[in-house]
Amino acid sequence: MSTIVNVLLLVALGVAAIFMLKRIRGNHKKPERVVVQDPAAQEIYNKEHPKTDEDKSLTMQEKIELSWQFVINITEQVMNRFSKSDQDKVQQAGETLLKNGMQYKHDVSTESKIVQDIVKGRATSKDKDQSMSH
Repeated sequence: MSTIVNVLLLVALGVAAIFMLKRIRGNHKKPERVVVQDPAAQEIYNKEHPKTDEDKSLTMQEKIELSWQFVINITEQVMNRFSKSDQDKVQQAGETLLKNGMQYKHDVSTESKIVQDIVKGRATSKDKDQSMSH
């Protein structure tokens, strides 16, 4: 039983490590600061892009629940969709990362933003599907 738990933990850590590496490599460029030439530009932008309900922040308990759900979903995806050989490869990669001192620190606030974006995207696609069917 503990072997299965260890495998699942290593798989989750391996997937999370790959996710973090991709994220770190993708954010190496800082955007340049743009000086506004038109003083009314901010007002025009605010009118065209009003804030929505998704901008409300979640409670810490909701963030923690989303964070754990994220890890559980990764584990379920690996166990249900990966072949046995792919599961073995992920386990080997996780073991290699662990041996070389890899540590995983889950950022709850980042995870909640990702989940909110996914939910927002699903709601938008459902709205589009409903409008096309009418």
